[in-house]
Amino acid sequence: MSRSRSLLSFEGSYRNGGTNMETNETNLPTSDISLDTYDRYCRQIDKEDDLINQRINWLLVSQSILFAALGISNRTILDVTLEVALVGIGVSVFIGASVWGALLSLRSYRQKLIESCPPEKDVNCCYPQLHRSRFNMGLGLVAPILIPVLLLVAWIIVIFE
Repeated sequence: MSRSRSLLSFEGSYRNGGTNMETNETNLPTSDISLDTYDRYCRQIDKEDDLINQRINWLLVSQSILFAALGISNRTILDVTLEVALVGIGVSVFIGASVWGALLSLRSYRQKLIESCPPEKDVNCCYPQLHRSRFNMGLGLVAPILIPVLLLVAWIIVIFE
């Protein structure tokens, strides 16, 4: 049985009362981390992921409204380009900073979970993996990090045109 298959079968068997239905073996965690502690970390990590998603949505909605306002103001006599651009820059900076803070919290939670497992044991031996390779993690962070930066650059271009 492959390692990923064993993690999946363990998770299902543990939640079904601790007995693996296929082999009729008891699969209790061999880590010193309790299931309750692991579940609390999982819930907190899910919460932070949801907050990042909400912040990116707020950013995209607010920026869409601001770009629409900019387009409408360019068709009228009233020129509010600078004001709209400054609000766009402020929103990009503030939401970008809040996303960055959430990413740091996620990193902290994952690190604390790993540190709470004894050095001779791997937390992934007993529970589903909460962290990925650095490459995969980096790919997952491209959007939350780069979207605020790209919108910030777009507003700076609007100001200097």
